[in-house]
Amino acid sequence: MEFASVHKRWRKRLQRKLLRSLLAQVGPSFTVMLLRSLRIEKRGDYLPHINRQGCIYTGWHETILLCMHAWAKCDGWGLASPSDDADMGVRVGEKLGWRVFRASSSKMPITGLSEILDLLNEQRDAHFFTAADGPRGPRRQFKRGPIYMAAKSRRPLVVVANAHERPWRLRSWDRFAVPRPFSRACIIGSEPFEIPFDVNRKGIDRYQRLMQAELDRLQAEAELRVGRARGKTSAVLDAEGLTQRGPGAKNGREEEVSRRAA
Repeated sequence: MEFASVHKRWRKRLQRKLLRSLLAQVGPSFTVMLLRSLRIEKRGDYLPHINRQGCIYTGWHETILLCMHAWAKCDGWGLASPSDDADMGVRVGEKLGWRVFRASSSKMPITGLSEILDLLNEQRDAHFFTAADGPRGPRRQFKRGPIYMAAKSRRPLVVVANAHERPWRLRSWDRFAVPRPFSRACIIGSEPFEIPFDVNRKGIDRYQRLMQAELDRLQAEAELRVGRARGKTSAVLDAEGLTQRGPGAKNGREEEVSRRAA
């Protein structure tokens, strides 16, 4: 009985390894073909295919595939964890012309960040993308990492919302979005945010709330454009604090988002 149990566990482990090996070989090429079938609408003057100034770009982890495809061959770097779960995404990015920096935010946060900053200082015109809520969530909660990275690298921070038309969803912490072939997608980039180099912890917390509100607003707009959202409200942060604005407002300009925190 015990032998049968051990045999069953080893068989499942072997099946997982074989499946992972197969996906590693076939998955990236199939994913690239899938991404190339999308009809993508791009909105924003500071997206990498237009902007020549090196920026820090950040968006939700669940739609990272769309960023990879939309900004292929744009002299971009992406941040990925060293775990096996990120291997396929790294291969997809490399096929699309991305360069990938792999570092753990939990095991070596200081060393990894120092190496990233050295890289950014050496390549001033290169773009750098990192997930706003990665690598392990919680889903759609903006973290401090992109803000600190933008401040210490002296680069503008641009938040980017991505939306798919009726995507398939994985059972992962971020409900990772897999686009349907030939479906619509939308990318909306914010204006650049200049983060002071000497920003303190209180300032980072305020920028964190600002970035969360701006990305939520843009995400609601992007989802409306591909026909997903219905009657949702999104938050924007003005000079006084958080206010609510519905998605029907004209371009979100009636309530201006402060570009610098006090």
